[in-house]
Amino acid sequence: MWGLARHVCCQSSNQIIAMKIKEQLVSENTKAYFNRIAGDWSSHYSEAGLMRGRIQRFVGALEEFANPHANILDFGCGSGELTLAISKKGWHVKGCDISEEMLRRAEDVAGENCIDWYLLREQNDLKLPFHDATFDVIVASSVFEYLSKPEVYLREFHRILSKNGRILVSVPDLRHPLQAAEEARR
Repeated sequence: MWGLARHVCCQSSNQIIAMKIKEQLVSENTKAYFNRIAGDWSSHYSEAGLMRGRIQRFVGALEEFANPHANILDFGCGSGELTLAISKKGWHVKGCDISEEMLRRAEDVAGENCIDWYLLREQNDLKLPFHDATFDVIVASSVFEYLSKPEVYLREFHRILSKNGRILVSVPDLRHPLQAAEEARR
């Protein structure tokens, strides 16, 4: 912590402003990208989709350690397929994302299921819209690679997790050819 503070204190105000502008651009580019591809995103989770197995792996992991009445946050829920699968297993789940279009798709996918959806206004918000110790588990499936300041969110996760809460995270191998293809589309 002190090393980070010392580093920031030694930077010029121009460097700090440039870093904030870069963070805002990352946030806006990520949001625009996911708004643009939201219409096709659910196909990744179809029976033949490349990410279908991810839902099974996350739900399987939750079944191993989450109590049947756990409160779960799907952070970066996208089009809601994972959120819905968690809800169907009986857990209380909320989904949040920065993409309005993804959340519209999530609401369509969820239908009448009791899932609360939250739009995060900007990616680098310092405070998530939840009370302290709200969640027993936070799920973040392939989200951290899009965050310019993941450490800010990890601190927030600590705040909103219950005392013995857990974080379940996946990140892709950024060297994988699919990641290069996605980067080219962005």
